[in-house]
Amino acid sequence: MLQTKLQKIFDKYNGTLPTKLAIKEGLTKETLRKAYLRGDVEKPNRGVFVLPDAFFDDYFALQTTYSKGIYSHESALLLHELTTFSPFRYYMTFPKSYHTSQLEKNKIKPIYTIEPYYKLGRTEVKTWFGNIVRVYDKERTVLDMLASKHSSKSIIDEMWGNYLNDKDKDPQRLYAYAEKMNRQKLLVERNQVLA
Repeated sequence: MLQTKLQKIFDKYNGTLPTKLAIKEGLTKETLRKAYLRGDVEKPNRGVFVLPDAFFDDYFALQTTYSKGIYSHESALLLHELTTFSPFRYYMTFPKSYHTSQLEKNKIKPIYTIEPYYKLGRTEVKTWFGNIVRVYDKERTVLDMLASKHSSKSIIDEMWGNYLNDKDKDPQRLYAYAEKMNRQKLLVERNQVLA
């Protein structure tokens, strides 16, 4: 049985608690280890604990581990509900100077970008489990997908159609980002009028 304090912290993060956040909340690794050994919590990944009756929030856990990563490309499309496709990997954008050998091991497809573009369009959304993660906004995601060499035509077409029908789309922001990133041609190629 979990202590009340521990239960409250797990509840705060909707059942998924990365060790980094547990320590910030005043817990010790030993407390988590003991809870795990008693069977009060599960450990689906290194450095992450989950309540037995909770869903593992993988997007939240990975971003806590790789705090420089911003969800982008197919992962951002899914978080923004611009696709029904669920990628087999997590797409995260990092500053060009950031590197770690652990990314591929954790099914992260890293995309590296220069500093002026790294923060462009960065926002936050809630995961399906209620935790907040950093992601590029819809307009930045649309441009990244249009510029991507690895994305399938069917995903791009689905994304574009969903974006055009999205009541929260911001065509002015899309064009402003395209200008800043020198990607205007990608929008012209789509041959669509955003209204």
